[in-house]
Amino acid sequence: MNLYPSVTQVLSIFEPLVWSPRIEAAGLRGTNIHDYAAMHARGIPPMNIPPEWQGYYDSFRSWYDLFVKEPILIEERLVHDGYGFHGQPDLIFLNKQDEMCLVDYKTGAVTQKRWSLQISAYEELANENKLEVIRSGYVKLTVDGKQGAFIDTSDLATNKNFHIFRSALNVYRFMKS
Repeated sequence: MNLYPSVTQVLSIFEPLVWSPRIEAAGLRGTNIHDYAAMHARGIPPMNIPPEWQGYYDSFRSWYDLFVKEPILIEERLVHDGYGFHGQPDLIFLNKQDEMCLVDYKTGAVTQKRWSLQISAYEELANENKLEVIRSGYVKLTVDGKQGAFIDTSDLATNKNFHIFRSALNVYRFMKS
């Protein structure tokens, strides 16, 4: 068990989840799509994808096959001992231009402000673990199977989003003390 909070736990201070059937269904969908994406990135074809999730997988696969040259890290937990948090980026990879990139997959219909904070925390985790990320963002996957769209949220120059994340980390610690 990790003594540090995860990126997701820290960001829950902005929108604490209240259980509902819709939230439970979205969580199940997201978890399964991430599993299928990880399988594809590892070269393992997923089987028996439910029809209602097939479009999201197709959306991911078409994006991945077009932009990813080589996966470097797939769904692996990273720890930042200096700031005291951990997280699990969906994918760190070399793109076709040999740039180290980091992405998180999103299946939600509505863009959330906290996504850029989450990704900036993952950037910091990657760089702390000697993975020199050049570009980062999320891949918006669609239910209809259209190619996923990469939305660049790179914050490496100013670290504005990471500063906000660190503030959230401090609030999280305060609330848990």
